Amino acid sequence: MISLLGIVGLLLLVAIGLALWPDAPPPDEAALLPDWGEASTDNPLAEFQEWLEQNATHTRGDSRIGDLRKEDAWDPELATEVVTEHADELEAWDRLAKGTHHPWYWQEGESMTKHGDLSSNLPQISHVASLVTLRARLAAEEGRSKEALADVESLVAVASGLQQARGNLVRFLIAETIAAQGIETLSTCLEIPSFAPSDEEWGGFQSRLAHYESDPSSLRFALQAEYAFFRHLVDAIGEGDPEVLQESGIDVPVDRVWNPYLNRNTSLSLYAGFLTPMLEGMETDLPTGARRASETFDALREWRADLVGLLIHPNGTGNVLVSIGLPVLLKIVERAAERDALYRLLPLRIALHRFQKREGTYPEDLEELVPDFLPEIPADPFGEGPFLWNPETRAVYSVGPDETDHGGQVHVRRGRDGRDIGFELVP
Repeated sequence: MISLLGIVGLLLLVAIGLALWPDAPPPDEAALLPDWGEASTDNPLAEFQEWLEQNATHTRGDSRIGDLRKEDAWDPELATEVVTEHADELEAWDRLAKGTHHPWYWQEGESMTKHGDLSSNLPQISHVASLVTLRARLAAEEGRSKEALADVESLVAVASGLQQARGNLVRFLIAETIAAQGIETLSTCLEIPSFAPSDEEWGGFQSRLAHYESDPSSLRFALQAEYAFFRHLVDAIGEGDPEVLQESGIDVPVDRVWNPYLNRNTSLSLYAGFLTPMLEGMETDLPTGARRASETFDALREWRADLVGLLIHPNGTGNVLVSIGLPVLLKIVERAAERDALYRLLPLRIALHRFQKREGTYPEDLEELVPDFLPEIPADPFGEGPFLWNPETRAVYSVGPDETDHGGQVHVRRGRDGRDIGFELVP
């Protein structure tokens, strides 16, 4: 019978063997690391960030902003009061929105891949965007349609600028959130009877929407920045220096940490192996990147199924880091592609709204919108033809990631089978 001492000795030998296991060769990082380039001296985004740091000290703490965006809490008088109180922030936002003819760069630059904490002004940017949504709704309710439409356009313009400003994934998500606010705000305005832009105003707005469509290279850059952050994190844990770890957002209570079950190159190669298909897919377009993300998620889930094998491994710590960080990235890619499809639907949704206002009813076929309201029916990025329309349910939609027409089932929960992406219009 094997003695207890023998079992302990065997386990100790296994532990030592795993700890001394040789690392793999380093991965080829040519396509994995972002090219930060040179920031322009004329940088509207950096100027906006600096202005927020120096002036907008109370926007984030104003809970009324978030409360007013809830449908059951809408109060025009209170919204007017809030918008008036934050006039300076809104003026700064308007200056930013008009600065899209200059390149935008996040002022943190490459340092954003070396810190786990957020920039102090990121929440403020989101809150100012929420202020814009309040101002737009007020303008729509008061019949100032041109102003409301300008606010909607400022949301999508700023979102587009932020996406292209060379940021990491957190900053890309801020841009995505603002883009979603733009779509939501337009939807709200379309349901307000006093919101009635002229044909000329609608035509100009619809034509300009194409300038703000998502660029796959922006999300690709953000994912590359996440790889750079992951590499920094692995190096920080490998060095075991508490100051370096805390810089990366990890608080350790000991003077020194040594982790023998972390092989730097093995960890980076594993992360790169899952990330590369998505990066390659986004060289084509966002839907292709989303399909690659879905395939990668399935492969990752299969890999994570052997939990014991992942932990009892020479690179056990690295395996844990990869298994925790990657699923979030994959879902963000899928949702970015879905949000882009919604954005590309906006000209069609506006055309349907304008048709209904003129004719008193919605069309039976989308071709009735051409050429008075649209030059052509926009293509579905997920399908092989144009966007679709169900006149019975008044749903205008994309077939979505599964590339299957479910008749306009746009209310199915995200991630469920049978879900289309689109809007259901009011009668």
